[in-house]
Amino acid sequence: MALVKRNFKFRRAWKFRLLLRARASQSLCDGLPVNWVDSLKRADFVLNTGAPVGNPADVRYLTPVLDKMLKRQLPMHCANPDQYAIQGGEMGISAGAIAGHYQSMGAKRVKYYGKPQLELFEKALQALGIEKSRVIMVGDAFETDIAGANNFGIDSLLIAGGIHQAELTPLSTETVKTLANRYKFTPSYFCQSFIWWFKSAGQSLNHLFTLEQLANRYLIMRHGQSLANLQQVIVSHPQNGVDAYGLSELWMIQVRESVQSYPWLDSSLLIVSSDFKRARESAEIAGELLGITNSLLFDQRLRERNFGEWELTSDSAYPLVWAGDEINPDNDEKGVESPNQVMARVTALVCEYEEKISGVTMLLISHGDALQILQTAFSKQCASEHRRQPHLETAEIRELSLS
Repeated sequence: MALVKRNFKFRRAWKFRLLLRARASQSLCDGLPVNWVDSLKRADFVLNTGAPVGNPADVRYLTPVLDKMLKRQLPMHCANPDQYAIQGGEMGISAGAIAGHYQSMGAKRVKYYGKPQLELFEKALQALGIEKSRVIMVGDAFETDIAGANNFGIDSLLIAGGIHQAELTPLSTETVKTLANRYKFTPSYFCQSFIWWFKSAGQSLNHLFTLEQLANRYLIMRHGQSLANLQQVIVSHPQNGVDAYGLSELWMIQVRESVQSYPWLDSSLLIVSSDFKRARESAEIAGELLGITNSLLFDQRLRERNFGEWELTSDSAYPLVWAGDEINPDNDEKGVESPNQVMARVTALVCEYEEKISGVTMLLISHGDALQILQTAFSKQCASEHRRQPHLETAEIRELSLS
């Protein structure tokens, strides 16, 4: 949770507001004359955009903090009426569930903004300047997405692979009708999944997007813990990372243990690695264990994401960059290499090998963000989703599959 202070009047003489969400959502207040404060006692109302940390499945874990708010009779403004949301492949509570729980505890001043309220649809249509007949609502929730579309009189597309996936498996007209009767709202169409594909400056970013199957088998490995990790500094520029900041001695051992945990790996493995020292040393250890030291390949497209002006600063800056990524896959603030740029280069490498060889098992050794984004590409999701992929620990090996 974070608290902000504002310096203007709004309806009442409120001076403070509480933002109930991770730091990534603080961008909602961009452009407003507010300052963050650090005490619940100083807050005068709550801006609720979702669960503060993790992806909890039970809203009751927030009862203690909501009880403190209730004792102060703090109003809550809920910026998203959705009850549940999917993050990292797991379903957890969303802002609507928190607001509903707050009301069930006795809160009287709770206001919702967003679907299914008609005002949202009216303003969106006004901004677009088009007729209703050209609009379709795409969403996975009957109570908000489909309800809003029905009430506003526009078509809707229900995504069955979302929060209702368990109830809609197997997907059929009958299972959709059953839920539609339960919720009293009916979608115009339904499908299992929906992918919105981004292009930047007319260039295709995910070179894997049109592939339906792979000619090779791909494993990824994040380099072992490096001296940069130990010093908690960001090392992403080639002038700093290619010849310095290699592996710590302890983590050289961990790389060995990680490779040895896959007994089926042998000398037929093709290893392609970033040329940064920490990745290169990881590749050399793996190659030595498997007897393939003479055929290691190093490719600059697997380098660490370039963090621009954050270079050699504290790694506490990572979450700030990731928050920007979540909003914009072209995030390049402070000279940072954007998620889309990273996705373009790492997927270009994979496609190159898809064209040149087949039937080969490959181990791609790279860095945290580059591999998170590569996982996102294999899942055929937008590059801004990379932090929602399962986290890859240092020296961890994982097999990738194409969605």
